[in-house]
Amino acid sequence: MKLQMIDEAQLAFHESKLHIDIRPGLSMLGAFDKGSTSVPVPIRIGVIGTTATVDGVRDWLEQCKHGVPSEEQKLKALRPSFPGMTQQVFGTSLELSDAATRAITRHELSAALNKTDPLPHVVEVFMDHARDLAGKSGLHVLVVAPPQEVFALGDRLSASMAEAPIDELQEPAPDQEAAPPSTLNFHDPFKAQAIDLQLPCQLSRPDTYGAAPGRLRGRRLQDNPTTAWNFHTALYYKAGGVPWRLARQPAVLTTCYVGVSFFRNVAGDKLMTSVAQVFESAARV
Repeated sequence: MKLQMIDEAQLAFHESKLHIDIRPGLSMLGAFDKGSTSVPVPIRIGVIGTTATVDGVRDWLEQCKHGVPSEEQKLKALRPSFPGMTQQVFGTSLELSDAATRAITRHELSAALNKTDPLPHVVEVFMDHARDLAGKSGLHVLVVAPPQEVFALGDRLSASMAEAPIDELQEPAPDQEAAPPSTLNFHDPFKAQAIDLQLPCQLSRPDTYGAAPGRLRGRRLQDNPTTAWNFHTALYYKAGGVPWRLARQPAVLTTCYVGVSFFRNVAGDKLMTSVAQVFESAARV
């Protein structure tokens, strides 16, 4: 047996300075295109949810401005503290005004949840408010924060379903009971309709911004600083920023990568395919 150690790929950050790790690279060197005209200053976000979830997102973002310390004692480099979306790291900040929030009333939500097939109706309630906010000028990213009972529509059904084959294309063995059709949750149909908004959306579960955990048992939640890192980096990217990219010489950037996804439809009787990702060697879409 021969073993070969493959070196970590170098990532390029601000002023093309290199590091092998995303979060330490951002903390020490700054985002790749920090200060670029392609990055809005500030990044203006809108928030849609109930009164409780909108307030929860707002309070959590306010706390994150001052950084989120890590409680990790052993693997500090793996789970570093989040410094906040600061000028030093990202070259910009977040801005959330009262005019950029929409609170869905309990009456609206209850009416949709009480339908025989509630998911499409709940999605439409959120889409109505999303279309309204997307029509306002000046927003860069829309944060959608449904309450836990909305996410539970898909979670409850998923929890009761049998395990599917490990390989999406693997047919069940003769003595293996076929897995039931996959079930949509709020994320999938909302994102499908939100394509027409012309405004990138970031969905957020209540446990992301500190509400009581409500996910399926067995799902391990990220630690607080990692959650903050991922959420804020996603907002930066969706607003048009490039936090990092692979470090390569321009002469070798000659390849286009195409990712293809295979899956079964909701009824489970057809094999579907779609293009999941398309990007060239510099990691530009």
